[in-house]
Amino acid sequence: MQLCTPDQANVSEQQLSRLDASMQGAIDKGHLNGIQVLLARRDKPFHFASFGWQDKANDVPMATDTIFRIYSMTKPIVSVATMMLFEEGRLQIADPVGEYLPAFHNLKVYVDENTTANLERPVLVRDLLMHTAGLTYGFDEHPVDRMYAEAHVLDRQLTPDEALDRLCRIPLVFQPGSQWRYSIATDVLGWVVSAVTGKSLGESLNEMIFEPLGMKDTRFQVPEEDLGRLSVNYQTNHYGRLESMPKPDRDPVVTGVKTESGGGGLVGTTADYFRFAQMLLNEGTLDGVRLLGPRTVRYMATDHLKKGMEVFGNADGGYGAYGFGLGFRVLKTPGRHRHLSGVGEYGWAGAANTYFWIDPNADLLGIFMSQLMPSGLHDVARMFQSQAYAALND
Repeated sequence: MQLCTPDQANVSEQQLSRLDASMQGAIDKGHLNGIQVLLARRDKPFHFASFGWQDKANDVPMATDTIFRIYSMTKPIVSVATMMLFEEGRLQIADPVGEYLPAFHNLKVYVDENTTANLERPVLVRDLLMHTAGLTYGFDEHPVDRMYAEAHVLDRQLTPDEALDRLCRIPLVFQPGSQWRYSIATDVLGWVVSAVTGKSLGESLNEMIFEPLGMKDTRFQVPEEDLGRLSVNYQTNHYGRLESMPKPDRDPVVTGVKTESGGGGLVGTTADYFRFAQMLLNEGTLDGVRLLGPRTVRYMATDHLKKGMEVFGNADGGYGAYGFGLGFRVLKTPGRHRHLSGVGEYGWAGAANTYFWIDPNADLLGIFMSQLMPSGLHDVARMFQSQAYAALND
């Protein structure tokens, strides 16, 4: 990867050195075992740095080609694939999902333990893009979440048909379009993409996005010859120390799956994700390859939520500053955000403390990669984001 100089990006080298010191400090304090960051402006990266280890126990340092589990940073990729099919006229985002996945015609809405209601309107493709479908994730205390857990709808060893059948036997949490709730929606969106293309999600993404953009290490399973580049995934033990996740031999990115998760199944390198993010910052084009039109990208990166809807509904955590577009959070009110950013900044994050953002107004993108679950150290990523903005000279 060829970097431009900070001067060419109109960025302060002094502030970049402070940023690096902060990232190293997070390693030294034991918050994370490994971090990799990338910043780009004016069509080129100007800062690409690694800290700590890919595998601390075996003294393997973080490397430029380390492979990360990007988890929910898969979602923007599947959303882009959906909008590519929209541009081709192969689907409409206002279409009912049932036109592509007939089991969605039979959904009900939860009222109480003994009662369900009919849908007031169908779940639309755009509801999946926006997380307004009435689906959930199975992690919360709502009775429908418990149904998800009991049905194992996230079990990737189910076939897509088996997972879809189990999901559609469970009622929605709310009427489609009435609330925002983070959910399995992008997994469903992946099934829609497969239904339209007639291919697996992995094949579809490879043909539509990865090969055209040169994202050679982004996929749902790490090939055996590349396992030495896969970062260890860590967790915090009862003593507050970092240790590797249990049963790494059962990691689905190593063993393979029957259902490729459009909501969180991909792995890839920082360099690969940079190419995807730069395509978005360029409004759909990279190195002469056009995936989307500029107006489509701007439409995706616009807040689509109704008044009163908030991303996670948590103003104290900074999410109250954000709305949601078609696959991304979108910053509306920087004054409600606890970190430096700008109106119109958009992006997402992943369960192992990965994070990215794109700011069209500042012509800036940033990528933060680490591997620690569950996600709870996004403050380190947002510190990186704040220090990146502080480094800009304009």
